[in-house]
Amino acid sequence: GGRGSGRGGGGRRNDGDHNSNSSSSQRSARTIDYSKVDSYSNLLHTIHRIDGKSYPAYHDIEAAWKHENEGFTLMIGRAQSDPFAAPTRCRIVVPSVTARLPKEAYLTRIRAVACADYINRQFHAYCLSLRANQSVSGESGGWSGPKGGDLQINCPGQHVLEQ
Repeated sequence: GGRGSGRGGGGRRNDGDHNSNSSSSQRSARTIDYSKVDSYSNLLHTIHRIDGKSYPAYHDIEAAWKHENEGFTLMIGRAQSDPFAAPTRCRIVVPSVTARLPKEAYLTRIRAVACADYINRQFHAYCLSLRANQSVSGESGGWSGPKGGDLQINCPGQHVLEQ
């Protein structure tokens, strides 16, 4: 425990077999291949398949998933491997054409940094407006949100940082 490696690990598998006897060096060396992009509908199928299974099954969603209709790609990094591990980290990649950003917004490096910072601040404000950073009333134990529903983004500060 401690670092979120959990039992089972081993990366994304299609056969659903999760061997809990793999060595810790294999688990920590696991990398996610984002060059292979799967469909969003396959992600939904995978989520339904692993629903109710133990945490090691979550590693099956560690990949890049492209939404066919909306044009974005969801990239899921190391999935949470046990209830006490760090939460699963994700990122969404939206092509500028899909986002309808004017070329002037990212024409130079400084503009691209400012544009990314603006998007980060807007998304952070939206998370706060949804109260996604607050725990469900009556819960205790230090969770910053309802278990399984915590949504966080780096809190923007007074400095504009490259994202």
